[in-house]
Amino acid sequence: MLLHGGGNNRHMWREAGYIERLQNNFTLIIPDLRGHGESDSPAEPSDYTTDKMAEDINGRE
Repeated sequence: MLLHGGGNNRHMWREAGYIERLQNNFTLIIPDLRGHGESDSPAEPSDYTTDKMAEDINGRE
């Protein structure tokens, strides 16, 4: 799983050459984090806690 930093989105991994180098040897999971790229952007600041971001990644609520 490749997770981008704040202010970026999942496309940064392709631009940096990671996808091309890794895709033949690994299953890549490359999400846009909450509020970035093509993901949803909740309006409430409380929706951006570390716990909420971890839930997104783990697929649990």
